Amino acid sequence: MQPWIQAPPLKVPRYGLAAVNAAAPSPGSPLLIYAIGGGESSAGEFALNTVETYDPLTQASWSPVVAAMPTPRVGLAAATLGRVHTFGGKDASTQKVVPTHEVYDPATGAWSPARDMPTARSGLAAVATPGGLIYALGGFDGQGNILATVEIYDPSTNNWRTSKPMPTPRANLAAVFFGPDQNIYAIGGRNNNGVLDTVEIFNPTVWVATERTARCEIATRAATRRFYRQNIGCGDGGLLPATHQQI
Repeated sequence: MQPWIQAPPLKVPRYGLAAVNAAAPSPGSPLLIYAIGGGESSAGEFALNTVETYDPLTQASWSPVVAAMPTPRVGLAAATLGRVHTFGGKDASTQKVVPTHEVYDPATGAWSPARDMPTARSGLAAVATPGGLIYALGGFDGQGNILATVEIYDPSTNNWRTSKPMPTPRANLAAVFFGPDQNIYAIGGRNNNGVLDTVEIFNPTVWVATERTARCEIATRAATRRFYRQNIGCGDGGLLPATHQQI
């Protein structure tokens, strides 16, 4: 296994952002990693609409995307089905939690609105499946309640539907689709009981519990046969340096 190595830092330090891999704006270009939104507190806490991209093949510096996300948000989630879908979050200056759903199209370099989530929330997770659906899981609502809510978005109809809730309400969780078993794994997070080690598996009909592994606010994304892990940090309330590392 390769050791961790330092990669170029983000241009803008931030926390509570989302990251996905998606096509580059130029036709025929390789996949890029997109870092989207988040918050910063250098001059009073507020949300960002900043979007930056990174090419793991060239390992050059991060580049800003010309078209910033229309709605600045922290604690949002994102998932990719050809286009980059961003969900929820909150305006860190007003503390308003939003159901906002905005979509970035790498082919045109433009953002467009899509149908908002039925439930406004931040600190949620989102995961796309090969079947062309996106699942939005958990999070906080506008009153600070921690949710078990699962909602499914179908880009072909631009509609949402409500699915079976997670057995364990939680926010700041991670979620991943695992191809070999065609299941969604909801991992860790926190709720009123504290930081969770809970791992639950969703298949199309039922949630089940599995072996538990302690986690807090983690996210992983695969790109060009390499894996990147964003170190977000938990419990100290501080803003970590704008760095990411490569496994």
